[in-house]
This record gives sequence, structure tokens and C-alpha cells, in this order.
Amino acid sequence: MEKNKVAIILDDEKLFADSFSLLLEKYQLFEQIHVFNNPEDLIRFLIVDDQKEIFFFLDYFIKEHNGVGILQDIKKFGRRPFIIFVSSTTSPYILNNMLHARPHAIISKSGGIENLVACISSVKRNSVYIELSLQSLLDELKENMPAFSQREIQLLHLFSNGLSIAETAEMVYLSKHTIITYRRKMMAKANCHSIGQLLKIAKDNGVIS
Repeated sequence: MEKNKVAIILDDEKLFADSFSLLLEKYQLFEQIHVFNNPEDLIRFLIVDDQKEIFFFLDYFIKEHNGVGILQDIKKFGRRPFIIFVSSTTSPYILNNMLHARPHAIISKSGGIENLVACISSVKRNSVYIELSLQSLLDELKENMPAFSQREIQLLHLFSNGLSIAETAEMVYLSKHTIITYRRKMMAKANCHSIGQLLKIAKDNGVIS
């Protein structure tokens, strides 16, 4: 397989990030490989780096960040990024959220080299690649499962941590009325009538832990 130019790995699990880097090196898939364990270091690197074509291998969950926000930050640099989410999730809902972010591929952290090579080849042909085991999970997705926005997921996390409406509003720099409106819309989406029911649905579907 022809060597690609640059791979960037972003994962706060250092052991996995280093192991994945060694896998890419072993099979000589890239000329350069850079590993980062937090988004801030990655952004600082992108500010000074001038590479145009980069394969980004991103963990979807990185502490208080998520892959969607990081993906949006990467795109601001105006390059031609190939975004590949690398995840250990088995939640169809979370996988569906990844798809809504429109990455070039989603692969499992437990996948083998065959999947990785197939993924890279597919991405270079401008074809979206979903690893077969993950596609099977997506096929199980309930059609009536509510779809929450990134802002709504952020609010769900805060509610699940016990924050009041006033505390949540202060945390995200929104008015209390706006938070109440968000909460009503989320309950309508989930067809429930209390914040307790809403949080249970979110947890049962892997939206929050």
C-alpha cells in the first residue's frame, strides 16, 4: 500500500494511542505519525504545521471534550482533513451521533490491521467507511430513538451531575429561560414528562454515562 503523508492520533488513553501509533509504524502506512493526548496540544500543533493532507484518528470521548467539537476545530484550519473516529463504544446511539458529525470513517479500537487498511483505502476513494461490527450495531438502532444536539448532550451531562437550572445556566452562559426551553424540547423529543425520565432514557441509550 502506498504510504500516506501524515497521521495524527488524538486519544487521552496514552497506552492505546501509543499502541495504535506503533501499528501504523509497523505496517508503514504513513510517512509521519504524531500522537496527542489532549486537544489543546493538537490545536497548537496545527497552528504551526502546514501539512495539507492529514489523516486524523480521533477518540470520540476525550475527558470533557467530544469528537464532534474537535472535528469542528480541525476544519477551521481549512485543510483537507480525513476524519476517522476510533472508538470502543458499543452504543448504537453514540455511533449514530458520530455519523451525524459526517466523519470519513468510524472504526473500532479492537479492529485488526485488515480493517484499518480497508478504512484508509476507502477514505482515499472518498467513500465513507463504517467497520462491519459497528454497522451491525447501527442496524439495531431504534427508529424512534430521540436525536439530541451537542448542546443538549452537554446540558444532559450537567443535569445528571445534579446541577439546577440556575447553576446550569451560569455554567454555559445562557439564561434560565433558555435552559428551561432546552429541557422542554428534550423531554418532548424523548416523549417523557420529567427530568428523571429524560435522564434515564439518555443513560439507557448511551447518550450519557
